[in-house]
Amino acid sequence: MNFIKKYGFIGLWGIFAAVAFGMYYFYAVNADFIGVVETRTHKLSAQESGRIQKILVSLGEQVSANQLLVAIDTSDLDTEKTWLQEELKRLKSLEEADRSRYALEYEKLRLQSDADASRLDQWRSELEVKKAELQAVNDQIHRLEQAQKAGLGRTKEMSDLVIRRDSLAKYISEQNAVMKNNSRKYVSRKKSDNQTESERVVMSLLGERMERINEIKLRLKILETRKDRSQVITPCEGRVVKINYMPGDAVEAFQTILTIEEPQAEFIDVYVPETSDRTPLLGERVAVYPHRTGKFDCEGTVVFVDPGFSAIPERLTFRNLVYWARKFRVQLDPDHHMMPGEAAKVRMLGNVSTASLAQVAKLAKTVPVDDSAHKKPERSQAKPLLVAQPEGR
Repeated sequence: MNFIKKYGFIGLWGIFAAVAFGMYYFYAVNADFIGVVETRTHKLSAQESGRIQKILVSLGEQVSANQLLVAIDTSDLDTEKTWLQEELKRLKSLEEADRSRYALEYEKLRLQSDADASRLDQWRSELEVKKAELQAVNDQIHRLEQAQKAGLGRTKEMSDLVIRRDSLAKYISEQNAVMKNNSRKYVSRKKSDNQTESERVVMSLLGERMERINEIKLRLKILETRKDRSQVITPCEGRVVKINYMPGDAVEAFQTILTIEEPQAEFIDVYVPETSDRTPLLGERVAVYPHRTGKFDCEGTVVFVDPGFSAIPERLTFRNLVYWARKFRVQLDPDHHMMPGEAAKVRMLGNVSTASLAQVAKLAKTVPVDDSAHKKPERSQAKPLLVAQPEGR
């Protein structure tokens, strides 16, 4: 009995020491950490408000890129489109009628210009006759004045000739003014006719009509754009994981209707407890063991290390206890079989290759590389981001 009491007490303390050492190894020395594979989801919505006409997919269904998933009722847009198309058709028929009327009016203006030209030529001929007659009267008056100076006396014919001369001079003066005014109008009309056929008359007769036609065409394009915005189209391949509404429900613009999840993941986010002395390095290789099998699945490369600490996701909590940890991201190798959202154990392998650093550089564009040996920071100091060196350097 004394033996049991003596050595039982020592054995109990030994068990406590083993448990304490195991906890220290797990939280401070162990290179295995827990992570969650990323989940790429797309919350899809329509860009127009309205009532859902039909949902073309069901929960869990696989969809392809650019596939139509949801259609919003566009009956109001269809009605407006039909009315605008009828109005456009009517305006185009009126436009043809206006063009025919323009041709007739233009022909009328051309004939009127020709008539005015003929009338001006006739007036010009008559005026030349009157000028010749005035010149003859002036010559006759001059001969009579010469005879009167020679002492032959003043004849009665002299008075009639003076009156006739004054009348002709006044008539010619008035006709010159009329001819000048009509000639100016005729030249202006000729210039107007040349411009009529190409620009001015077309714009004056059809300008407002063409403006209305262009306005309706613009409204039709806007309607087509709104109809396209009333459709929900998937941007990539994936699986429908959530449907928030049913056909007939009214939704606002940009309100999430369904959620798509991509089938393939590329990264896993891993969490290092703040009590651990292990600091992951950029470019370091890791091994991934999914919880569903517990067996090795693939390797990956550390491509990002969070410089601070944050609360772990609820998925990784134990009995609702949340602890703080440093997050780092691992890019999985292409041949992995990890599923989005699943938990996995990540083991740090410690080795770094040039290919790993090149992979980090490609992801981060530029990565500073220090030739000196990396030293782990003291616990009292802030932990900077470290870049591992390839083996053999």
